Amino acid sequence: MGIAMPGTSRTSPSSCVYVDAQSFSWTWFAGIPRYTVRLSLALAAHVPVPFFHGDQELLPPRHLNWSQDQDLEHWGRRIWRGQRRPLGTPPADCIGLYSSARPSQRIFPYEVSILHDFCPMVVP
Repeated sequence: MGIAMPGTSRTSPSSCVYVDAQSFSWTWFAGIPRYTVRLSLALAAHVPVPFFHGDQELLPPRHLNWSQDQDLEHWGRRIWRGQRRPLGTPPADCIGLYSSARPSQRIFPYEVSILHDFCPMVVP
């Protein structure tokens, strides 16, 4: 199954959403890291979800469980500690998804930043 890109009417089986795994390295695995794991798992039900950080692709370990019902911190840490390889040039129909601000240098043809504001949940 693929995703439709803006201006196209059909989907491509090679479409994917690269997720920035940087938040999986944070000391406190709450808020943004947990949301990023949940988002990654939900997207994976529809398209391939490779992970990256900077110019490296993070290779998921073998036998990784893609279920939403599991220890999210353990799952994210496994991704972060996994093997890495150079990212190379991503396919033209892939999207780069950042769970915070993206760098000024474009890596992917399409990029999305999801900026979170959890303050209303924790501050009266």
